[in-house]
Amino acid sequence: MSLTTTQFANDYVNALAAQGVTLSNATSFKATFAAQLTDWLGGGDAIPADLAYRLTEALNRVNAETASRLDWLTGTATGGPNNDGYYIATAPDGTPVPFPSLAKTLQVTAKGDPAGVSFLFSASTADADPGAGTLRLNNASAASATSVFVDNADLNAASVTAWLDHFDDVAGAYKGLLQIRAATSEAFALYQVNGAVVDGTGYRKVPVEYMAGSGAFTAGQRLAVNFIARGEKGSGILSGSGVPAPALGVDGDLYLNLATGDFYGPKATGAWGSPVLATGLNALVAAAATSASNAASSASSASTSASTATTKAGESASSATAAASSATAAAGSATAAASSASSASASASAASASANSALNAPGTNATSTTSLTIGLGSKSLTIQTGKAFAVGQAAVIASTANPMNQMTGVITAHNSGTGALTVNVLSINGSGTLAAWTISLTALASVSLTTASLSDYASDQAARQTVEQEFAVAMSLCF
Repeated sequence: MSLTTTQFANDYVNALAAQGVTLSNATSFKATFAAQLTDWLGGGDAIPADLAYRLTEALNRVNAETASRLDWLTGTATGGPNNDGYYIATAPDGTPVPFPSLAKTLQVTAKGDPAGVSFLFSASTADADPGAGTLRLNNASAASATSVFVDNADLNAASVTAWLDHFDDVAGAYKGLLQIRAATSEAFALYQVNGAVVDGTGYRKVPVEYMAGSGAFTAGQRLAVNFIARGEKGSGILSGSGVPAPALGVDGDLYLNLATGDFYGPKATGAWGSPVLATGLNALVAAAATSASNAASSASSASTSASTATTKAGESASSATAAASSATAAAGSATAAASSASSASASASAASASANSALNAPGTNATSTTSLTIGLGSKSLTIQTGKAFAVGQAAVIASTANPMNQMTGVITAHNSGTGALTVNVLSINGSGTLAAWTISLTALASVSLTTASLSDYASDQAARQTVEQEFAVAMSLCF
């Protein structure tokens, strides 16, 4: 699939907005986020297909969760997948559970008792057990209530303790939706459970945040209570200016440090691990690219000078005197061509040196004294700590004494803190058991413009000019 950094930045901000997260400067955030992603990718705007798929899946889960809640809140009494007013919510364990929309609940209320766990309403606001089968709020106004006090037994004397204790099972600021509806009027209140349920003596204290409602409950009025748990948050990409805090995010999340361009994750077993040092490597690669561009420019200059020399040599055929003059000019042009060729060679050497610098940076090569036998399959060894190797990169394990004895494969595990490195060897050269190795990352082969190739071209032009000059002199003697 095709996905650019700009598109993903826009999708990410839109997903945050759908979840109720407002950024102080969304435009600036999107631009910075996209630029950092581009830099991390090595300057390209296109996100690799496998990473694009995982990022899109994470955003789709967030958007689907938001859409599911909106469907439930705004659905009609005859809407939903089965046109019966019931909408599907996902329980924390992934089980799909049908719940009636608010419109369906109102419709059922008009025909009889609303669905839900039954309680009586107490007008008191005291933080105490409201009594068997009774519920109360901590404020006389339902819209201002921040806690709901619920007895551990419902109106039918059935224990609801386990049900109430599950209200805070979901991680995150909001645990789920709590709906309280009167059985004998149109009054209702809809809250978000926003904290841990507290165990009182014979009752539970449920922290809430008011969302919507209508009317007021009266003392002794029968109520129907429903709770819909919020779905577990899926993996996503987080960002900030600095190292991510250990408590930030959940396992599977990625994190982008906007200040340095370092990329962390996926988070595993509660730890972020070491970052990918994107900024430093990209600077070295950029320097190599600049030197390569200079080499190409010098080569173009050499070609132009050689073309000029050919033109001057052709004009010498008009007369012997003109030929001699043109030959002199051609010789000067050939000298300029040789000079340009030398400049091109120097620039090509600089490009090669810059590329070698990028490839052999201290963070991307290492040595080891682990004894290994050359062969295919998984190989484990210990290198220096603090290296910027990453899982999925290709690496060469070569004998320090004889580099032709080597193993090439893909890094499957690396701990920069201990230096432990595991490589799945896919190809080998040589044989034997050795204990002195040099480990380095593989790099794309580059094409360089050599001094020899340009010098040969200049020499061929000079030889051609000499033949044409001698021909012109011979013709002048004939006339």
